[in-house]
Order: sequence, then C-alpha cells, then structure tokens
Amino acid sequence: MLGWLNRVPTTQEATLADSENGWLAPSCPGVGCAQHGHTPSRELGDSVWPVPGPEHPNPREAAVAAARQAIEHGDRRAALDLLAAVARGELPADDLEPVISDALVATARAEQQERDRAALARYEQARAAGAQVLHLLRATPWDRSDLARIRAVLDELDQELIDQEKEQEQPEGMRTVSDSRRRLGAGSLEAKLIRGHGPYLYFRYREGGRHRSVYVGKAGPRP
Repeated sequence: MLGWLNRVPTTQEATLADSENGWLAPSCPGVGCAQHGHTPSRELGDSVWPVPGPEHPNPREAAVAAARQAIEHGDRRAALDLLAAVARGELPADDLEPVISDALVATARAEQQERDRAALARYEQARAAGAQVLHLLRATPWDRSDLARIRAVLDELDQELIDQEKEQEQPEGMRTVSDSRRRLGAGSLEAKLIRGHGPYLYFRYREGGRHRSVYVGKAGPRP
C-alpha cells in the first residue's frame, strides 16, 4: 500500500500539487525559476518581509513561506533580506531546517558552487516528493490501519531528525552564539563588519569533521 512513497514525482506533478497546496505560484515552474528566464514576482530592490497574514498567521510559518518563495523564485535579494533578519535576531530561524536553510543560503549567493547546486537539488527533491505525498494522502481512501502505519513511519522519520539535530549541536550551544552569529539549520549564520563596512554574511557549518565557511553576500539596509 505504501509503495508510492518510493517513487520520486516528476516536476510537472510536483508543480501541480504545489499549486494546490499554496506552496508555489502557478506561473513558477520550479526552484530558481528566475534563473530560467522567468521574472521574479517582485523587483530586485524591493524589500520582502515575512509579515503574518491570513494564510500564515504564525510568524514562524510566515518565515518558512517567505523562504520558500525566495528559493522557488530564485530571488537573491529576498533571500539576503531574510538571512540578514536572521543574523540580526529579528526573524526566528528555528523552523528553517537544513534543507530549507541550505537552499536559502544557495539562493542568496551571487556565484553558486557545487554545494549550492546540491542544496537546491535537495530542496527540489524534497519539495516534489512532499507535494506528491500530500496529494496522494488526500486523494487515497485510507483505512485507519493504513493511517496508523503511515503515522508510525512519520514518527520514526521525525525521531531521526531530532537525533541528527542533537548530534549537530555544538558544546557551547549554537542557538545564539553571539550577537552577530545565529544558528541556522545545520550550521550558523554570522554577520561581520570589515573595516567599518558591511555587514557581510557568512554561513558556517561542519563537513567531514571540519569547520567550513562560505561567503553569502552583503546584507542590505535594515527595512
């Protein structure tokens, strides 16, 4: 009964399901559509802020929705604005988990490298699979025993994520390392002033047992 969980949906299927779930504007074909010749839904210089509204009354939900929109529209300015707000401690980043936060960092970077392209690919795969799963869950007539099996799988996957987060926690605690460094996904985001200029955003993470850092971009003025 659960065999469909192993099938990765096509981009067309995911886009249709995303439109039904309100994740993606119907005019956007997928992650980074601005990079495929499509114009983002707003001008580059405009400020995007995750203001709670009827669809996302919770500030955390609004932050996730704004992050998804920036990623899926390939909107670098919006991604930088969101990350700058995280660095200033003005935006809760707890729900910007690794898949979303890595893709947001990749979107904000002017010159994407292999790690960034891989992050966007992971986001696209998770988005497509998630949209298809939600569509099938709503469209399939389930028995309660089926739902119990699905719930057990979800609980198991959720526990695995919790265990991974605990392993990634640093001894000093990365939730608020300093006034200029905030936990973000599996790493941390730091805002640095260099010779009075900036702030410049850096994403720091661990890979292969080593500390690594990538330059994200210069944060714009406070909206």
